[in-house]
Amino acid sequence: MADVPSLGQTMPIAIRTRISLLALAIALLLSLVGDRLFYDAEIGLNIPLWSLLLLGAGWGVMQAGQRSMRPMQTTLVGLAWLCTALVAWRDSFVLNTLAILSALLLIGIVSYPWIQGWQRGSLLEYCLLMPLYTIAQVTGGLLLLLLSDVKWHTLSNSYIVRLRRGLTGLLLALPFLLLFAILFASADAVFHTFLKDMLAIDSRHLWLIGFWAWLAGGLLRLLLLPEDLGLGPSVEQVARANIPRLGAIELSIALGLINLFFLSFVLVQIRYLFGGASLVRITPNLTYADYARHGFGQLVVASLLTLPMLLLFEWLTDRENRTARRTFQGMAVGLIALLSVVMASAWYRLWLYQQAYGLTELRLYAAASMVWLGLVLLWFLLTVLPGRRERFGFGATLLLILVIVSLHGLNPDALIARVNLTRALQGTPLDTDYLTSLSADAIPTILTYLPRLPNAQQEAIRERLQKHPVHQAPKDWRSWNWSRVQGRRYLSAVWTNSARASRQERIGGMPTHSNRHEINAE
Repeated sequence: MADVPSLGQTMPIAIRTRISLLALAIALLLSLVGDRLFYDAEIGLNIPLWSLLLLGAGWGVMQAGQRSMRPMQTTLVGLAWLCTALVAWRDSFVLNTLAILSALLLIGIVSYPWIQGWQRGSLLEYCLLMPLYTIAQVTGGLLLLLLSDVKWHTLSNSYIVRLRRGLTGLLLALPFLLLFAILFASADAVFHTFLKDMLAIDSRHLWLIGFWAWLAGGLLRLLLLPEDLGLGPSVEQVARANIPRLGAIELSIALGLINLFFLSFVLVQIRYLFGGASLVRITPNLTYADYARHGFGQLVVASLLTLPMLLLFEWLTDRENRTARRTFQGMAVGLIALLSVVMASAWYRLWLYQQAYGLTELRLYAAASMVWLGLVLLWFLLTVLPGRRERFGFGATLLLILVIVSLHGLNPDALIARVNLTRALQGTPLDTDYLTSLSADAIPTILTYLPRLPNAQQEAIRERLQKHPVHQAPKDWRSWNWSRVQGRRYLSAVWTNSARASRQERIGGMPTHSNRHEINAE
């Protein structure tokens, strides 16, 4: 959150101690707030609210330490909070998990002591060092604040005297408080109940307070007290200085063989790759499941492995050798072109599988990963090939967050429900158990299609929806979630209309004069 000090620069002990003491106090307050926000509550509005309090407290501590943020750091921190706010929008567990991980990833980018800045961070830093640093800091941050960052011996005697006097006053009052508590509780049953309720501490409260204190302490330390790790030259720079570079001949042979292998695969199996239904019909013992699911997984793995392979070859290329650099660029462009055919085949197989068996979360998120991979390959062409490799990691990370945010706008569970229900209306089987196991995000879509389904399927879906977790979810403001609110509202409207229709059927299908006023009043 604050500017990362340059290597060798350390924060003055007095400032670090003051910031650490404030961070400890705020972590304690945020732990109490976290207990109030999350005790007996599902995640929802409480996540962005607690995150906002954390960032606001961090800004206050930063001001107390006379520190400031750069505009880009402010933007990334704001985007991190926006990711936490998405938790109050969608109900999908997968989406909410991705949103929270995105927020932590952005905080890690802001806080990690980069060698050359986050926009020029190496792939090693983005893929390994930064995530490990973030996890370690959040995990042990509270202990480091207590045992390392606060230099207790440097505190002035006035602090120690005040602390000693405060503890003395507490100890003097404690026996009298106990005595009066016993007397007053014996004298008044209502006051006895009040004390009993006040002193009865649920162990879950203690766990929540401990968890949020640990998390708040770790995040505050990560944001406010960036470490001077003394990294010096990065591991990547040291390796480049000691590992032989590849010239044009080595690259021509290595990447040439790989390109030929990809080309042979595409040419020999072009009919198999895009054969579709006709190939399934004429090939013995070949089912849609074998054709689409099995092939899709293999092609996705091959696609995902190609990008790090290209990055490795680029890293090994002798960049001072113009011929070698151009050889790599030409080979890489050809390989990406062939890879685009493989990815198109994987996408087509996924489409065929969805046509035959419907859409699921796994299939949809696999498709989303392919979209991200395609965007990253395009970013590779724009940055790595022209010689701007240092910009690749930051852009690829932002593209990942962009895809995650876009998934929230797409609403995957609603899309899954819409696709499967549309197929059901066309006569294909419908897995009602899976359909009704989707999150509250899908409920409005399910209820929109419900009247058009056969009666047997309608009854099965209604019976399952009556047991949907959205009914058991706490309804107080802490757990407020837009999708859950919408789901409960749609379900309530359906049950009200069903009850009204049943009442009319019991009286002959048409409301009598005496019942018309009752129905209108409802």
